[in-house]
Amino acid sequence: MVAREPLWPDLAALDAAWASTPGVSVEQAKADHLRALAAGQVPSRPKILLIGAASPPIFAALESLMPSVLIQAYPPQMGMRPGPVPALMMDSDLPAFAGREFDFILMSHTLEYRAMPLALLSLGYEILQPQGRLLMICPHAFSPQALRPGHGHSYFHVQLRSLLKRAAYTPRGMRYVFLSLGRPSHLLQLAQPQVPPRLSGRLSLPSVDLLARLRRAQGVAAYRNIGLGPSHD
Repeated sequence: MVAREPLWPDLAALDAAWASTPGVSVEQAKADHLRALAAGQVPSRPKILLIGAASPPIFAALESLMPSVLIQAYPPQMGMRPGPVPALMMDSDLPAFAGREFDFILMSHTLEYRAMPLALLSLGYEILQPQGRLLMICPHAFSPQALRPGHGHSYFHVQLRSLLKRAAYTPRGMRYVFLSLGRPSHLLQLAQPQVPPRLSGRLSLPSVDLLARLRRAQGVAAYRNIGLGPSHD
């Protein structure tokens, strides 16, 4: 990992924020937008991976998709706790699943705490179905959270779209969450992996090659293989 990475949120502090008066309305708005963006985009009985912590309304929105598999992955900096779904701790970025295993990946307030967000998106590409969907929830650059030290990087919509295209994804939809005064606090961005991966109209290096180079450079040990059934390749 890169030094001087932003601090990861404390789980107890997240619980308090979600239970606050503004937090309840913001989390419900996120959940409503999640359902709207996923409608018609996610197949029936999907396999879902949640990366990071998520509030009860977000869990309810994911469960409303009637997943056949729903797993939560905690980054090691965040710690892990018992929850409503099976949980695991990431070794470094993502565990090695059986090929393109998931139909839907939700990165819930994870991307903004990465010193190398492109690497995390590329790792998600490796385990996402060709017709699968990736949804990111990030703080907006105008959010009050953006002014707090240690809260990671906040994004404008154009920045997220640029990052997705560099990681060989195609944007598929976006929603804003607004505060009471009309100020954007969060944004939700939906995307689909490009198969084959392309950048600026030209074939890019396959994501798996990028991953191999990153893992060798960082000296990451072999990842656990957590099989969820036959590969969809």
